[in-house]
Amino acid sequence: MIDIKHAIAGILIALASFFGGMQLAPSHAVVGSATGPDMPFKYLNVGGVVHNYESASLGSATSTVCSLQSPPATSTLLFAGIDITGYTSTTTTGFISIAATRTASTTVISQGPVTKNGTSYIVAASLSTTTSQISPSQYINFTMYTDGSVNSPSGDCSAEFIQP
Repeated sequence: MIDIKHAIAGILIALASFFGGMQLAPSHAVVGSATGPDMPFKYLNVGGVVHNYESASLGSATSTVCSLQSPPATSTLLFAGIDITGYTSTTTTGFISIAATRTASTTVISQGPVTKNGTSYIVAASLSTTTSQISPSQYINFTMYTDGSVNSPSGDCSAEFIQP
């Protein structure tokens, strides 16, 4: 009898160890956190509302010095801006426009002076409904027109889109 009791006790201990070590799936969502202020992603999804962020350094060109593509879904342009920190050519005008291609300036949404040897900012924000609604995969182009010579400014351009 003692051997049977020991055997049953051993089986119960083994079963308790086996099932006690198992974990049930959590009944709540597991969330993570950012480890700092920098995010390695170009978008942030909060409650189903997606914010897309695009940025690039300015390049050398005869007109379009920066081009950013909108998301592959209809979105709203919240902000577009260009920060020119180094420009040694003649004073000119810079434009921010929306177009179907990287080099066009179909719909100008903002413009401003670009000064020689200075810092220039051109911003498009608080846009009207007609200019803020962006079709999928459109381009926000930042252009500067001079006498036909190549523009080689330093700086960057950026844009923020929101998808409901």
